[in-house]
Amino acid sequence: HSQTAADHAAQMPLWQQPKVQLKNVDGAPYVLHGKTVVASISTNFANAVLLGTTRVMSDEMGVVHFTDLHVSEGAAGYVLRFAIAGAGVHNQTVMVHSEPFGVGNGSFPVLSLTCDACSQPLAGRTEGLKLSQEPTIELQRS
Repeated sequence: HSQTAADHAAQMPLWQQPKVQLKNVDGAPYVLHGKTVVASISTNFANAVLLGTTRVMSDEMGVVHFTDLHVSEGAAGYVLRFAIAGAGVHNQTVMVHSEPFGVGNGSFPVLSLTCDACSQPLAGRTEGLKLSQEPTIELQRS
């Protein structure tokens, strides 16, 4: 069974989960009552679905922590929309948007492989030969 990087990424939670800080008009954190923030996909070139817990209540500091969001299709250019109903004096719906991001398309960490013995060419075909030194694999945010 083979799978593309984009397909694999679409099954994984976003590596950086959104966090929304609710604020009053004076810029202070909104802590009076818990408010529900709803996440959805605003820009969606792949007809993907936003999965996970998309409705989250703010905590005592006015922060909304999303923990398990993921997008069903790999593609570039997604933008998330976060909406809060009943905001302000006029009880309106307020929306903010994320920066564009990709799923399975450039948003992966950098993979670094370190293995001194791996860089030395071996004479002939040596399938199944165990390396004398195990390689070190490191994931880094790009």
